Amino acid sequence: MDTRDTILPLPINAECLDCRYTLTGLPERTCPECGRAFDARNPSTYRLGARRSWRDWASPPTMSECGTLLVLTTLGLLQMSVPLWLSAVPGCCFYLLMAPVWLGLVVLTFVRAALCYLDRERAGRDAHARGRVGRWLVAPLCAAVMLTGITYPWPARLRFAMSRPAFERAAQEALQRGKLPGRWIGLYQVSHIVRRTYRDGRTHVLFVTGTSIGDPVGIEFDPSPRRLPGRSDEIQLAPGWYTYED
Repeated sequence: MDTRDTILPLPINAECLDCRYTLTGLPERTCPECGRAFDARNPSTYRLGARRSWRDWASPPTMSECGTLLVLTTLGLLQMSVPLWLSAVPGCCFYLLMAPVWLGLVVLTFVRAALCYLDRERAGRDAHARGRVGRWLVAPLCAAVMLTGITYPWPARLRFAMSRPAFERAAQEALQRGKLPGRWIGLYQVSHIVRRTYRDGRTHVLFVTGTSIGDPVGIEFDPSPRRLPGRSDEIQLAPGWYTYED
């Protein structure tokens, strides 16, 4: 049995940096709860229960932080696939309520990385922390995916591409019959479908998928070869297919 505590006793309130398991009196130099190594001669390898230290945050992101970030990123991409997602009501709610949490988790990861660099002497000896290196990749990858989705509308185009055959069949049906009731079309829940004929003879089909603050939004089928100028935030999902706000 290791007599380390007799030679170099730990403070009575010494705890594991990861799981806060009490380390005093243990026969081994590893935490029995999570396996993290510690050294009685180096106070940076354990925490004191009655006192908080910046070293408490000098560790890879936790599984709960990574899981929450992945869920919020998935929900964010789903909202970006909604027509005119910034003005649509669900998208507004998401970015008002969830975006601050998402941003906070990303910033926390980079803060942890900076603290690990400051405490790099301990990190270099900590094999348990090195085994969780994959957690460092979650925040940068989520940030990169979200930024590309904001600057280029690939989520909306990808979702529509997977639903386009169903939309084309519904458009042909609407051109023949006029107004149609709502239903699921591909990956979109459409509340109603309207055929609209303008004074210049152009005929469009409007698929209403949601509402902005007061106005319906959705997807518009415009088979005319030359499209008239629309909204500045209008997106061409495919040839002849556009997002619209009525």
